[in-house]
Amino acid sequence: MGAKKKIWFWVIVTLQVIFVLKVVHDTYFNDRWATRYNVRSRETVVKNINYALESNDFSGTALVIRNHKVLLHKGYGQQNASRKNGVDTLYNIASIEKV
Repeated sequence: MGAKKKIWFWVIVTLQVIFVLKVVHDTYFNDRWATRYNVRSRETVVKNINYALESNDFSGTALVIRNHKVLLHKGYGQQNASRKNGVDTLYNIASIEKV
């Protein structure tokens, strides 16, 4: 190998190592340490989501899960004039929904 090829080889290897270290840092350490200091009670999260859905006149059923635990499972709005949406409401998901 020539001197220039050796230099470029080591530059590429160094960049690959830096890239792998960056990916490992972003996926492992940031999540690990961010959750350590990101302290929010369950009630605060549920209140914020509930407020956002109600204030924007959301119509449907919301299911919010965090860390494999159900935080919110609630129906919003009305299915028709006489019935409200609930957690057991069935929705049409074809082009008939557009009508």
